[in-house]
Amino acid sequence: MMRRDSLDEQIKQKITSIIEDVNSNGLRWKSEHKRLYHLLKRKKRGHIPDDFTIEDYERYIHNIINGIENEIYLYSIYEEDYFVFGDKRSKWVVFISKSHIIDTAFLVDKTSYENYVSKEDGYIFLGTLKEVLK
Repeated sequence: MMRRDSLDEQIKQKITSIIEDVNSNGLRWKSEHKRLYHLLKRKKRGHIPDDFTIEDYERYIHNIINGIENEIYLYSIYEEDYFVFGDKRSKWVVFISKSHIIDTAFLVDKTSYENYVSKEDGYIFLGTLKEVLK
């Protein structure tokens, strides 16, 4: 059986690896089609300005991933676990797989941020980025 502190260290290393990869290599999407699809979807829903470029959108996501006060959750409901970086102030969430692929990023606009990332819906709160990486 794996010890809890060992598990915590593995999670910390994975989050650090994801952040370093994003900072060094940029965001990796499942495909170019998904990358552009998400940009257009966010514009259509009014989550980002109509004049946002893909670079603007990705810079916004990058800032959420690197926000030291932003929250990190583990989301384990699909066949692959995701780390969810959440900016409580702006109500934005970013889903990145353990294999460093971004799945989605969006404004939580149908419910409160707290209700969206609830334990009941499968989100495990790991702490703020500052707490997790200390």
